Amino acid sequence: MTATSTSREAYMRRVLNGSARRVDDRVFKALIDQQVPMTRRQISVASGVPINAVPAAVLKLKEAGVVKTSHYDKDPGTGFRAEYLRASIPVERYQRRMDFVVD
Repeated sequence: MTATSTSREAYMRRVLNGSARRVDDRVFKALIDQQVPMTRRQISVASGVPINAVPAAVLKLKEAGVVKTSHYDKDPGTGFRAEYLRASIPVERYQRRMDFVVD
């Protein structure tokens, strides 16, 4: 196991058990909860994080290796081309633990 994968596992545990409440953690939790690729606008709505804070959180999560670009397509809310993001971990592996997350 590499240092990056170990860090990723620790990050996931902290988010999924509800102990982390930073903006990037809320963004990541929204991606995990929805289990579908989402635009930044959709992430903002799902997480309750203001839209102006989402891009910085996404950048941090991409650098941490826990979020990746899924594809580019038209955003149904705006009609503009948007980047769809997804969690880059196997959600099924953590599904059982998600039942214990406290909002």
